[in-house]
Amino acid sequence: MECLPSPFGRGAGGEGFPTDGCRINIPPPSAHALSPTICGMDAGRGRCIDSRWQAAKLRVTKRVGCLKSRCNRPLRSLCDVPNRNKDSRPLNPPFLMGYHYVPKKYLKGFSDPLHLDFVWQFDKKAAKFSGQPVAIEKVAQQRGFYDPNIEKKLNDIIEIPGNRVLEKLRFDEEITKEDRAILSIYIATMITRVPQHRKRALELAPKALDKAVSRCKQQIRELAALGDIEDSIVAEHLTTIDNTEEKLREISPLEAVPELRIPWPSNRITRLIFSMTWRFIVADESSFFLTSDNPAFFFECYGLGKLESELTFPISSRLVLFGSWSPIRLRNQKIRNSQLVKLANRRIAYGASRFIFSRAKKPWIPKIASKNIEQLSIINW
Repeated sequence: MECLPSPFGRGAGGEGFPTDGCRINIPPPSAHALSPTICGMDAGRGRCIDSRWQAAKLRVTKRVGCLKSRCNRPLRSLCDVPNRNKDSRPLNPPFLMGYHYVPKKYLKGFSDPLHLDFVWQFDKKAAKFSGQPVAIEKVAQQRGFYDPNIEKKLNDIIEIPGNRVLEKLRFDEEITKEDRAILSIYIATMITRVPQHRKRALELAPKALDKAVSRCKQQIRELAALGDIEDSIVAEHLTTIDNTEEKLREISPLEAVPELRIPWPSNRITRLIFSMTWRFIVADESSFFLTSDNPAFFFECYGLGKLESELTFPISSRLVLFGSWSPIRLRNQKIRNSQLVKLANRRIAYGASRFIFSRAKKPWIPKIASKNIEQLSIINW
């Protein structure tokens, strides 16, 4: 096992972050979803990923199936611009309490041993720790971040089942295939429920609009070239597209596409996490793992579906999950390696949008929080 230099200084491209819908009742992999390399044999276990996923998925369908009819809705069409006076809703409704984008139960796995409902918080923007441990109730939450019904569904359908699996791992118990599927959904939702996901989507929105406008205009011109529509109708449609584009650029993408506020992950993200090789790294008594306001780390230039892709997800201050496409040699492998603990913490600190959470205030945390992506590394397992 060795660490390889980061490829990011070369401006590598990659799959990036998939944004193909909000369904969570995942069907088996299909030809259009995954490449043969990723969807083939799991060399570590000698079984087909498709059948392994199907077996586990059948046992959790009842838990999450009710989301399909509610969340599997197409995005609004390009010309369906919301009416500001009637259809639009305030981006920050005046809720009386903040909604946690990182669950409280999850954060308790990283609490101060002397104050179990508190964590230490490091602010990357201000480059300083909180003066004292902060109540978990008050961190990783924002007023109006979700609609109330979304918050309830997150708790009932994602967090309650996920908490049971986290507790098993934290108490060193074996997990089943059903547990693995539940945790895959939990981690995938952790990727899409945090502010970093919205930030990423908002950054991509202008490019997505440019592509949509260009594609619509190209289709109309191709029809015109075939003589299927009159020139006057072509001009009318092109004008409509230009007017719609202008309106869309005047409003927030969250207002134009309310689905960006919905945290449900895509089929593909969840399936990829489930199908990866999982390794658990254990911290010794002299060290611990961090978490953040963006707990699930992956290299965005690779996404999750390439052979080089890696996922890092802290389970507790003593345990972290590494996901990769490198086959595993031993079943239920748990590794004690101080270098991997440091590597995991560097990834989590870099991936934090703003806040890093820890069980203790340590001087090494500000140091790793200042590292850039060129100082990270990938692992040759």
